Amino acid sequence: MNPTGNPQKITLSTGLSLIEKAQELRWTIELATAVLFADLVLAWRTGQGIVHWSIQADQLLANTGFVLVSVLAYGVLKSAVVPLAAEFFRNLLWLLLVSFPWPQWLRTKRDNSRPVGGVLPSELQDYGYKKNDPALLEIYSAHQKKKSAEVANELSAGQSVFGVLALGFANYFPSWLGVNGITLLREFSTTFTSVSESALWIALCFGLFALKMTWFSPTELDWIHYPPLYEEIQRRRRQQDGIS
Repeated sequence: MNPTGNPQKITLSTGLSLIEKAQELRWTIELATAVLFADLVLAWRTGQGIVHWSIQADQLLANTGFVLVSVLAYGVLKSAVVPLAAEFFRNLLWLLLVSFPWPQWLRTKRDNSRPVGGVLPSELQDYGYKKNDPALLEIYSAHQKKKSAEVANELSAGQSVFGVLALGFANYFPSWLGVNGITLLREFSTTFTSVSESALWIALCFGLFALKMTWFSPTELDWIHYPPLYEEIQRRRRQQDGIS
C-alpha cells in the first residue's frame, strides 16, 4: 500500500506529455510578449511596426546602442514591472471580488468533506511528531514543497498572461503611450477587418479565462492520502459521538 498514493493514477508518459504541452504554451506566451514589445518599440522609433521591418546588418550595427537599451528595457519589464503590476492587479481584483455582494447562485461552495483515506497536512505533521517517524515528516515536507511549487507556477503563469494582455492592449491602442506608428495589432485589424476583430475578442476571452483559472480559482482543502491516520481520526470521532 502506498500511503501517499492518489486514487486517480497518472502514468509517467501522460504526466510528461502534460508538462511538455504546458511548456510549449508558456513559450508561446513569452514569444508573443517579446514580439508585441519589439513591435511597440519599433513603431515608436521608426513609425512602423515589426511587419515592415527588415533585418539588415548595417542598420543593426548603426543602432547597436538602441538595440541593447531595448533588450535591457524588456528584461526590466519582464523581471520587475510585469510581476509588480500583475500582483497589484490581482490583489485589487481579489478585493473587489470579495467585497461585491454576489448572488448566491454565483458563489462557489468549497467541498470540505473529508475523502476516504484523506488527512490534512497539519494532521499528518502532528502525527509524525507524535510517532517520531521521519518517514511521515518526509511525506509532509515533500507534499508541502509540491504544493508551494504548484502555487508559484500558477502565479507565474498568471503573470505571463497578464503581461501579454497588457502589451496587447498597448499594441492595439498605441496612442495611450504616445506612439503614433502603425503597430502589429492595428495592422492586423486594418488588413483583416471583421475577422481580426473576432480573433482578437476570442484571444481576449481566452486570456481572461486563463487569468481566472490561475489567479481566481477556488482552492479546495489540501488532503494527503494516508489511510492509517485516517482510520485513527475516524475512530476517535466515532468515540466522541458515542458510536461503537
